[in-house]
Amino acid sequence: FMAYLYEVEGLRDEQINRAITCVSYYFSVQGLPTGFLGSALIARGRKAGVRTTEEARALEEKRTESMKLPAFIELIWQVRKMCWEGKGWSADDMDSKALWLANGLAFDSGPRISNVTLKDGMNAEDHCIRAGHVAFTIVDPVSGKMSRVKGGPLLSCFLKRNDVEYSMVKAADLVFLSSKTSKRVKSIVKEPKTIARDTWMESTLLDDIIGWVHYSGVQEEDELLTRYCRGSGSRKVVIRKDVTDALKQAAEFFGLPKKHFSSKSFRSGFGTHAKANGMSSSEVNKRGGWTEGSVIPDKHYVRNMHSRGAFALSVSASGDQMHGIVEVRRMLPALSNVSSV
Repeated sequence: FMAYLYEVEGLRDEQINRAITCVSYYFSVQGLPTGFLGSALIARGRKAGVRTTEEARALEEKRTESMKLPAFIELIWQVRKMCWEGKGWSADDMDSKALWLANGLAFDSGPRISNVTLKDGMNAEDHCIRAGHVAFTIVDPVSGKMSRVKGGPLLSCFLKRNDVEYSMVKAADLVFLSSKTSKRVKSIVKEPKTIARDTWMESTLLDDIIGWVHYSGVQEEDELLTRYCRGSGSRKVVIRKDVTDALKQAAEFFGLPKKHFSSKSFRSGFGTHAKANGMSSSEVNKRGGWTEGSVIPDKHYVRNMHSRGAFALSVSASGDQMHGIVEVRRMLPALSNVSSV
């Protein structure tokens, strides 16, 4: 059986071990003896399935060629420069602005891309956040009282007052829904993702979201990144492909191969940046919607931005770590032809 897995199915050590574990579990459930699985014969079979150095090298080269890189601050901000700056509130300009907001939200809060874009296909699950799932904390300019309003017409009416400025909106709390999340987390990630004014970048993202609700015509029940055309009343929601295309275009601006960037780059970028700046695994799981105690972020999304040796670590770094173009370039596969540089 193990020879068949190795020679016919092409499985190797870890895959064969998982198969043997499944066999052991099945035998146990059926009340059958499993002692033979610990025999010397089985041990030799497991050992025979170990990859050779050449096989391991070939597998790593294949993985590196197809890997997806994490998004980083400069990359996401380049999307804003391309898609937001200098744009007005025409239908075409709003379509462009929606690309920046989807990129910004996906990177900042670490949700799945389906949480900020129109569902893919009639039969797909709809995970997209609604404007009414965003609670804005506002300060009344007259009374000074603080209150919370849902995204949509309520906030838009508040913003249309002559005595109101965007700075009077202090924060936005977003709740992302997903049927993909573990049953222990249920269908709603209960703790909202807050976007406030702690840094100028965060404040800029908040102001852009406020502007979107102010001018797009989005209703409470609409997907957050919905816009209406004032003339025809036509409605459009940002889609996944356009969002990732904008990210790939920004990658090309930095001379990075676009094939290494996808919607996964947002969650990977969020997790990598958060961990590099001291966010605990517990907080990363909460914000990204992973189950408490999950190792998925560390295993599949968070990337090591340093990979430094003992000599480099002899001088400790200070300040926040912002992974960027230099660190991401180090992740790219090495060129085999110097003339292609």
